[in-house]
Amino acid sequence: MSNEKSEYKVEVGRSGQITLPMQLCKAYGIKEGDFLTFQDTGNGLTLQTTQDALERVRAIVAPYLENVDSPLKDFLAWRRQETEQEERGFRKQTSDS
Repeated sequence: MSNEKSEYKVEVGRSGQITLPMQLCKAYGIKEGDFLTFQDTGNGLTLQTTQDALERVRAIVAPYLENVDSPLKDFLAWRRQETEQEERGFRKQTSDS
């Protein structure tokens, strides 16, 4: 998406549910069943795809992991795979209900 800031208004439903504008979904590759992360900045809310939030965190911690022994890297890789499997299972559960 461009660096131009845009403003979108959405209605909050009874259960707190919102619908994202299709233009944003297309621009950021957001699909039905994706997880999004809200962050309270103290001045408002930001919204990120979970993948973007993970990439941001990985970029922050990457310099500290460069000299870490291989077992820890192996463990972190295993945990990432487990998390992805758990998220897929959660998505399937919510789509079945």
